[in-house]
Amino acid sequence: MAIHPAQVHDVKAAIRWLRLNAEAYSIDPHRVAISGDSSGGHVALLVHGTDGVPELDDAPDGEPVDVSAAVAFYAPTNLQQIEDDEAVQLLLGGGSDPERSPTWR
Repeated sequence: MAIHPAQVHDVKAAIRWLRLNAEAYSIDPHRVAISGDSSGGHVALLVHGTDGVPELDDAPDGEPVDVSAAVAFYAPTNLQQIEDDEAVQLLLGGGSDPERSPTWR
């Protein structure tokens, strides 16, 4: 299992790859939307809401992700409610322990 923020890095890299290859796939690179459910929705919200945050980007000097929309279906958004579950903290970030919490908060 990759720990947070690996999932956010992966999605941002995938969006950049998609834009670089947009012509081959007949995609409008200026109209990219992302979505996910549960933890995927959480990641979609983080990708959309943290564009330009270097700590949540494996290519902080790369092209901005700048997605047009992010849709989250039943995504966890209040991580303080699940702070006792270490596996969830590692996967999604969060928790109240400053030693384990992401530095971008």
